[in-house]
Amino acid sequence: MIMIKKIEDRDGRIVFQDEETKVNYARVVGGLGWPGIKPAFAVVIGEDFIEDSSLKIRHLRVFSEIEEDNIERFFQKCFEARERYQVEDFYGNIGNKPMMQFLWDYNRNLKEGVFDLRLGLASFPEDLVYHAWVILDRIEQGERSLHLPDNSLLKGYLMELVKEQVLKANIMDYPAVAALGYALSYIKSYPITKYRPFRRRAALSWKTV
Repeated sequence: MIMIKKIEDRDGRIVFQDEETKVNYARVVGGLGWPGIKPAFAVVIGEDFIEDSSLKIRHLRVFSEIEEDNIERFFQKCFEARERYQVEDFYGNIGNKPMMQFLWDYNRNLKEGVFDLRLGLASFPEDLVYHAWVILDRIEQGERSLHLPDNSLLKGYLMELVKEQVLKANIMDYPAVAALGYALSYIKSYPITKYRPFRRRAALSWKTV
């Protein structure tokens, strides 16, 4: 099972390295879909350190998928995944005040000195069509630069989506698709143009008013 550590290379750049294979990644980000009809879902994605010279893009690898009915257990599993994979931030709908309240309650009960589980500040459309197209760009249009594990739950959820459903459904009905969409949307909106030191961005982990 993958375990990531954050290291500094000879040029002073921060990289995310698989402890077993020694493969380097440029960054590791997460996406989080709030529960609705289906359970809450989170995904952790590593972005290759080296760009694919033929596609002019960095491949993305899904390290972990989390699906959970119980919101407190869900946050705990996300917390554990953040530590295991050195996730920079998770991205999701920070405008969902009831869920953000649950997150605030979870963080309030963490031990003193433990870094909060947070959602990164990034704004994306709360629209299933938008996120579906972001995902399709990576898996269907020749690039095939998103790599899912063999036993991926996401494969099943993505196969459930047909054009008619995407046009009519609410993103809250598909937490797994939302989680993947948020992570990919962040990577798409904030591409790495050069290797950079790791800096934690502003994030929300508290009650919003």
